[in-house]
Amino acid sequence: MGYLSLFSGIEAATVTWHPLGWTPAGFAEIEPFPSAVLEHHYPDVPNLGSVTDITEAMILKLGPIDLVVFGSPCQDLSEAGKRKGFDGERSGLFFAAIQIIRWARKYYK
Repeated sequence: MGYLSLFSGIEAATVTWHPLGWTPAGFAEIEPFPSAVLEHHYPDVPNLGSVTDITEAMILKLGPIDLVVFGSPCQDLSEAGKRKGFDGERSGLFFAAIQIIRWARKYYK
């Protein structure tokens, strides 16, 4: 099973799924520390960077993707936050993730 992880962090999904034989096709992380952790543990897996910079061609280059996993930032949805909803800068990244899923489905149904 191949998957793409968006908003990867230090990649808990891969730690969990590795014993099942699932393999990451790629990550998407922009923060320096988590990116360094990913590079250290998974040097052969590309980090595509920001979900807003990922292109359809980048998704095609990854090969078959059976699953896209993500937990997009939710600060703008939080009662404790500014309550901008999906119009907020962070929570609005959800829509970029959905576009990436559409591209993955388009090529690998």
